[in-house]
Parts: sequence; C-alpha cells; structure tokens
Amino acid sequence: MIKLSVDTYGKKDAIGFLPSDLIKYAPKFTGRKERTEAQIMKMVDSLLSEGQLQDIVYRIDFDRHPVLIAGMTRALAANYINEHGLTDVAGNKYSKRNPFILTGRCKTIKQDKEGELEALFLTWFENAQETRTALTAVDEATFINVLSENYGLTDTQIAERLRQKPQWVSNRKKVLLLDTATQNKLAAREISFDTAMTVLDIAPEDRTAVVAAAVEAAPVTKKGKKKVTAKAVKVAARKLKAKTAPVVAADGTTTQKSLKRTESEFNAWLDEAIEATAVGPYQSFLFGMKDFRNGSISADELNMLGSILDGDEEALSARAGGYDEVPEL
Repeated sequence: MIKLSVDTYGKKDAIGFLPSDLIKYAPKFTGRKERTEAQIMKMVDSLLSEGQLQDIVYRIDFDRHPVLIAGMTRALAANYINEHGLTDVAGNKYSKRNPFILTGRCKTIKQDKEGELEALFLTWFENAQETRTALTAVDEATFINVLSENYGLTDTQIAERLRQKPQWVSNRKKVLLLDTATQNKLAAREISFDTAMTVLDIAPEDRTAVVAAAVEAAPVTKKGKKKVTAKAVKVAARKLKAKTAPVVAADGTTTQKSLKRTESEFNAWLDEAIEATAVGPYQSFLFGMKDFRNGSISADELNMLGSILDGDEEALSARAGGYDEVPEL
C-alpha cells in the first residue's frame, strides 16, 4: 500500500480518501471550468442511493498528496454529503466525524512537470468520453488556456495532443475574450459556439444590448427555451446600429469587422422576404432586386419598379440596396 501524507482508509487495492483532501489537492484543470449545482446534486443522489459505482483515479505528487485525474464531481458530492449530514438509503448517516469515503485507484505518473502535463491530458480524455456529459466550449477554452499559460504549449502542440486542428485551438481560445454573461450562456448551451463568435465581433460596450435583443426576438423551442442563432445576433446588431470590435492584424494594423450580410445571407433574406410578402408592388420590387443582382435587369429598371411604391419608407429602404438598410421581415 502506498504511504501518503493524508489519512487513507481500507485494505484493498482501491485506497479510501476523504473528499475534502481530494478537493484540497485538486489539479489546475479538473475536466470542467466549473460544476453546476445541478450536476453536483445529481451525483449526491447517486452516491446516497447506489453508493460509489466507480473508483476515482488519482496520481501522487512530489509531496505525496493524492491529485485527482478523474472524479472531481464525486469528490464535491461526497464532501457535500459529509458537510450536510445526509443519510443514504441503507440508513447510514454521514458527517465530518463519520465521513463518506471515496475509494480510488492510483495511476503511476512521473512526479515532475511532464508528469503533471500527462495527467492533465488523461483528465481531458477521461471527461471527453462519449459516456460523459459533453465538454462545453468554455471547458475546452479553459483547458487550452491552462496548457498555454502554465505549460507554454503552442497552438500546434496543443492541437496535436488533442487530435484537433490548430485553427480549432485558436478559435476556442477566443471564448475567454467573451464577457462573463456570454460565457455563461455558452456554458449552459443557450447559444452555440458560432453564435458566441458572432457576439465577439461586436464592440464590448454593445454586446449586452445586442444579445438581449437577439434573445427577445428568438423563437421558443419545443423544450421551452430560446434559440439564439448567429444570424439573430447580426440582425439585432444591425437594428441597434451596434459598433463592431476592432480586428488587430499580425502587423499591428487595426480594422473594423463588418456585420453586413454576406452575399448568401442577402440572397436568403430576399427569398424569405418575397415569400412573406403579399402579391403587389413591394413584392414586384423585391423580385426586381433579385433580378438586378443577377444581372437580369438594369439599375434604371429597378428604379422604375421602386418609383411605383409611392414613398413607402420600408420599400424605399430596401430600394437603397445596402445590406444594412434592408428590413428584416
């Protein structure tokens, strides 16, 4: 049996630990940026009703402390049980004096920087398994930041170890540039990664208002939740005339990223607008815009269609042809 500098319990291959010790000596990355209360309470219920179904996995650091590789949620849940004096289905009442003990298996890893790094990657792949709750983009960004800031790994090196492309790594790092509220929405899966990256294109001072407007306008899903898309964020930003965040190039020059519609987005809007508009002069004008853009009619012909609209402000706005000015229907 391994001699540790913390109290251990049991006489079998899997040694028992106080969950508070496992939390105290937790590594820089434990598989998640943070555990929600719901996740911890779900594990509390499991431990009380079924007991510990799977050993935690740990390594021994230079000071002979147990450092978790897998099992942080179990440690937090067991600690909650002890601190709140909960009772399991068998009638066992737990407390700090009569604690719920977690058993664990030791993974032999070098007690140096490279060993720490190996353990972190083991934690990553343990939590990235299909049988686990999927890691969020915030979890991924947090892990990449630990590897970059604490271990000096480049994007290419991280990508190789995670079996991803360097672009995937650099994109995930951008998540930590988001404000806390947007990160929380991303972590809660209320918005997608693409939507979060669109929010990042907006100037920081305008993001809160834009996201709020996009959420307000978003449709409600069958599960009763709002689905906020990248397109919805762009639409909200244009309506609020939000500024865009500056983009700094490798040579130090700064440019402003445009929130204007792309060609495909504009064509998609035209198709939707035509379908949603009743037959009449305005719909004819919309068809004219489409024909003008594909070269079927001239600008004079398009203006002629526009002149029939008799000062309709919405239609005249569309007539301007600018991506920003076209109304959303």
